[in-house]
Amino acid sequence: MFAKWVGDYITHPLYHSLLELKCIPFLESEPIVYDEEHRLQNLELFKARDVMHCPVITITPRETAAHLAHLLLDTTHGGFPVVKHHEEANGEVAYGLLTRVELCMILKDESIHRADPGSTLTPSLTYEEVAVDRLSGTSHVLALLEKYADTPRYKEIYVDLEPYINRSAPHIEENFALHRTYIIFRTLGLRHLTVVDIANRVVGIVSRKDLMGFNLEEKLEARKRRGFSISGAAQAPTIPSANCGPTMV
Repeated sequence: MFAKWVGDYITHPLYHSLLELKCIPFLESEPIVYDEEHRLQNLELFKARDVMHCPVITITPRETAAHLAHLLLDTTHGGFPVVKHHEEANGEVAYGLLTRVELCMILKDESIHRADPGSTLTPSLTYEEVAVDRLSGTSHVLALLEKYADTPRYKEIYVDLEPYINRSAPHIEENFALHRTYIIFRTLGLRHLTVVDIANRVVGIVSRKDLMGFNLEEKLEARKRRGFSISGAAQAPTIPSANCGPTMV
């Protein structure tokens, strides 16, 4: 044990190296990012929008089986923000989150095969059956997705996603300080973090890979090369609830 402590002190820890070798996104307790001149970056001077993915693919609480199948076949995204029309905002606002695995579990439900075109069905699955960490029978799921995508009748069969949407998924405003974004992401053990504007409209998403050290360095340097100013600390509002309306709380 003492030898391991000494080794970890003088060089990169072995376990961390194995995580990197297997491309497992592991976040350190504190972000350590250097610029091109090897100066330590102050991430309080950057914002969440500097590293987020945009534009982001969103879904609504009611989608066709064919659309969901195309979405899963054509992308590799692990999570999809859910948006819902809000009358006061006169547009779609952040409503929750559904992961890729959850959508696959929903589309595995056999009731979709028996549904009539033009109908809206609620899968006969409990939330516990849908909210799993890993997907089993991937070859069967892939065959189902291709069937839904290629068969015209599934373009008219709607799936009610409402019972399975994670309404507690946190989201942050795009001007949220990048350092605090990192700490919240790691502390809560998140895989995806939706980014919204001041009107609660989805403008981007942050994944665990976006906060890896090398990705942070690349994106922040790209921002600075485009003339991005880092004078002044970024504003850090409180995290709104996923149930909020168009006004940030």
